[in-house]
Amino acid sequence: MRDAADAVVLPPPGTYLLNSVGHYQAASFKNPGLLFQDIDFSITSESVRVVHITEKRLLGARYGNYVVAAFLDMNLRAANLHLHKAGFADLVVAPAILGWDRASFHGGGGIDINLPSGKYQSSDFLNPGRHYYAFTPFLFATLFAQGGPELSAKVMFDINSKNDASDYRSGNELHADYAAGWHFGQKLIAGAGGYYYRQMTPDKGSGARFGDFKGRVASAGPYLSYKFGSFSLTIKVQHEMGARNRSEGDKYWLKTVMVF
Repeated sequence: MRDAADAVVLPPPGTYLLNSVGHYQAASFKNPGLLFQDIDFSITSESVRVVHITEKRLLGARYGNYVVAAFLDMNLRAANLHLHKAGFADLVVAPAILGWDRASFHGGGGIDINLPSGKYQSSDFLNPGRHYYAFTPFLFATLFAQGGPELSAKVMFDINSKNDASDYRSGNELHADYAAGWHFGQKLIAGAGGYYYRQMTPDKGSGARFGDFKGRVASAGPYLSYKFGSFSLTIKVQHEMGARNRSEGDKYWLKTVMVF
């Protein structure tokens, strides 16, 4: 479960604390070949992201970095099966983020690195940690007008390494976040957004017992964001659809941002 703190506009220089609390609830797993499709699957998460934007410029762009730590509580019920797992997920670091500003347009990119530091046990079906490195280059863009519309998107591509403990390599993944909102004054933004996910290459290894297991899913839903001086609050609801080889459910997010 990815956190909802991915910004598509670099803030002014400074240090920021972003806290995201999320809940995901699914009642089905979209794969006709599995023994069960009706499930009760949930993930409750809290992630903390520390972002630092420097005064420096590189290639004409503002420069920054961040680190993300998350805790997951996972539950799965299916038929007579009940599994529960809680623990820290893998740390994610972004050593470089670049952002260019042009009047009402902002764009940039960077790379996330997933460090296999989270709780993991190869014999368990549920694991907060992935137990492998992953590299995610990303690009983002936002077009906005004060007191008017705002359109934003972020495109990411996960390059996954092999999990040696399970002899399993998840396929590389393309995913994108999008949002369209409207500014009501200087503090309030309301709109709709979501994400699209598609696995581009097959799973591999002796642990890939379900074949290529290439997944896909999309989501959409409303969001509301309000600024209180140096503090902001965002609420999101996202409904998933068109899932394959994945659970299909709903996500609820509460995100806060505080400036140091």
